[in-house]
Amino acid sequence: MTIGEKQLKLEMKDRHKTEANLVGYDLIGYSKAHTIAIYRCRLCGYIFDRKPIATKNSIKKGHNVVCNGCKEIELLDFENKYNISIDRSVTGNIKVFTYNSCGHKSKQPLDNLKKSIANCSCCYEDNLLKAAKDFGIELIGSLDKKGYVLGRFNKCGHEKHFKKIDISKRKTPCTVCKICDVNRFKEEASNVGLEFLGDALNFKHGYRSYKLPCCGSIKDLRLDHVRDGVYTCDICGNSHCKFESDIYLFEITYKDNVWLKLGYSKNIVQRFREYGLPEGAEYKVLKVIKVHTGKEARRIENSIHAKLKNIVIDKNIQLQFHTKSGSSECYEIKYKGLILDILNKTEAECMCLI
Repeated sequence: MTIGEKQLKLEMKDRHKTEANLVGYDLIGYSKAHTIAIYRCRLCGYIFDRKPIATKNSIKKGHNVVCNGCKEIELLDFENKYNISIDRSVTGNIKVFTYNSCGHKSKQPLDNLKKSIANCSCCYEDNLLKAAKDFGIELIGSLDKKGYVLGRFNKCGHEKHFKKIDISKRKTPCTVCKICDVNRFKEEASNVGLEFLGDALNFKHGYRSYKLPCCGSIKDLRLDHVRDGVYTCDICGNSHCKFESDIYLFEITYKDNVWLKLGYSKNIVQRFREYGLPEGAEYKVLKVIKVHTGKEARRIENSIHAKLKNIVIDKNIQLQFHTKSGSSECYEIKYKGLILDILNKTEAECMCLI
């Protein structure tokens, strides 16, 4: 070997050392063919063979050079952190791994693990379905979509797009059917002579907006106050408590279905129209008790319902007929005589207007 050749080899070796240093390696020698360099990683001490030209190209392209030893350490860290076992036979960024806790397999990029979203999708879906079932919700939409899933309330059959995270974390608000809520608010308002309009204008929690019967003014009222019939008009000072009301018993017929409906209202004809019954449904007034005030009518009605609580028809069954309101406090026709006897005794005992 000439002096010139030796000088070229020394220059080449110095260049290879400089390139190795730039990527965090130490050049410790060459193979016999002198075309393969032997490096040692400064981070992990892993020794490996590599063509110097590959190191040079990585530097030119700005690639982040990671040795196999460091990659193995990274995989071991992932396995320990997420309790998984990674299949080493699969190369590249897409990895196949097994969740040790459940045995399910998954295939996803390492970047997903770095973002700490390495959750078992199978177990997540199982837990989501179980939580929904506990809430009385049937999930009928695709679980693949992010964020929301379409579900149906078992009790009422209404559908809603649920936040998946609300169901999985078992947040109580997600169990509320807003359609049923609105129907209930309408019924409670109608019972005390109000017209339910919607969300409160003051945006306060527990309030809704109503139209008052006395002068047509609009006011935000607390839901429990409406339920109890406790409200006062700011303009004319009237309240439901001052209005005369009727306790009524209807016999309602629709095709082959006949049932009884007990309630109270200032206008029983209007009340029947508000039930949202199917076209063709008819009613017959079996009994009306006139009461001086709405407050007293509510008290008497509640006392009667308390006596009949064991024979009331399930509200969810009646929703197929009472689509808007009035699905509660319905009774089978066979109890007609019993309820009429109770109403007759109540009429004799209370102070009524004739």
